[in-house]
Amino acid sequence: MQIEGGSLGLSTAIATLSAALRTPPRCNVAGSAMVLPDGRLGRVSFLAEKVRVLRAQWPAVDRLVVAAEQDDIDAVSGLVQVVRAPDLATACAHFDLSLENLPRCRIEERRRMLADLRSHEHKPHDVVQWLEKSAEAWEVARAFHVAACARDALEARLLAAIFASHAGDGQLSRVILEEVSEDDVRSRPPLRVRGLIYLATGNIDDHVVLAERTAARAVELCAELSGDDRTVLIGQALGTHGRTLLHAGRIDEAEPLLRAALAHHRDHLEVQWPRSACYLATCLRHAGRAAEALELIGEALAAAERHSDHWEVAETTALYLRLERGRALAVLGRLRDAVLDLEHVVRKQDPAAAYPRLGAHRTLADVLARLGDADEARKHLRVCVDIALGTGPQTLRRVGGVAAAEALLAARPLLPALDLEAAWMTCFPADVDRGHVLRTWVY
Repeated sequence: MQIEGGSLGLSTAIATLSAALRTPPRCNVAGSAMVLPDGRLGRVSFLAEKVRVLRAQWPAVDRLVVAAEQDDIDAVSGLVQVVRAPDLATACAHFDLSLENLPRCRIEERRRMLADLRSHEHKPHDVVQWLEKSAEAWEVARAFHVAACARDALEARLLAAIFASHAGDGQLSRVILEEVSEDDVRSRPPLRVRGLIYLATGNIDDHVVLAERTAARAVELCAELSGDDRTVLIGQALGTHGRTLLHAGRIDEAEPLLRAALAHHRDHLEVQWPRSACYLATCLRHAGRAAEALELIGEALAAAERHSDHWEVAETTALYLRLERGRALAVLGRLRDAVLDLEHVVRKQDPAAAYPRLGAHRTLADVLARLGDADEARKHLRVCVDIALGTGPQTLRRVGGVAAAEALLAARPLLPALDLEAAWMTCFPADVDRGHVLRTWVY
């Protein structure tokens, strides 16, 4: 059985701690739990199967540490003594190890770590890297909290949230932001606005109405900012508000906000304007103005490619723009031109469970089917379905689910209908209007 996900989190943490302390853990104890970014333990799947293999290969192990919320305990209670632990610190004690014995990181070192994390907000990373940066920022935030450095703790927590959102994990982003109270940010207007922007981004896929209200409030509060803070944040706030409206299907309301964000970035933050242009182009395509979108993409793509040697985000932005250009070309019926752009995105990004590559697989499945190349279309659709049924951030899985729904709507028998239905139903609640999702889906 191939196990994916974080099931080895506790075992990996114990092994790392043991190596760092140069102290062996107890050899009759094993662990099976995820380690969440805040140190809590999470449940795992297939516990009974894992324990049976454990007993066969390591009969000396008679105790198993699991998360406090772990289910299926009865199925293994006769094989090992099961011990529940709420968090990593508690679990370590069962292995005769302690996190308290690790050397303390000085607060000056934490501030250097925070400065490095700031530099990653607009860097190109894949899903795994974003989640790693999120976990690092969350850990730094908690260290600042313990040291009573409230402002640094808040900034690090906000970075952890937006990194999780960049990974497509809106739920994790919301969890991170839950501990940020109004009192924390009331006296810090720039961080307050940043927190609202990140909260809107984290809610955009699952709670779009809340996301729109939150983003609108961020735009309002930008009026209280001045200098560099306002320059950096107003364009981001306008763009986020526009994207929430775009996700809600309110195209006419989204366009002026996205245009305002683009104009601001053109005038004040040149490195950001090609990505802003991509959002506006998506809006124009959904409004039935694909030719206009194509013209804007061409201009933005030329800028991104022209500055690729000193804009770190230029390469990733270019891939987003190539995806959007491929979709605009497909809408205009220029299918073979669309394939060239979409296949370029697939070639240039790895792995498949990453955006914009997954978006390119989704669109290629449709475009190649329309061109009559069912075999190639099937390969791209299979990628989407496998990701929808697999593990990973919910947003990315939903891209695969939408690809399956589009294939069902088009009545193309590229894959068995049961597989396509399973991909959709795994990613979306049963009461969701499929037609509405397909009309408003922007990824």
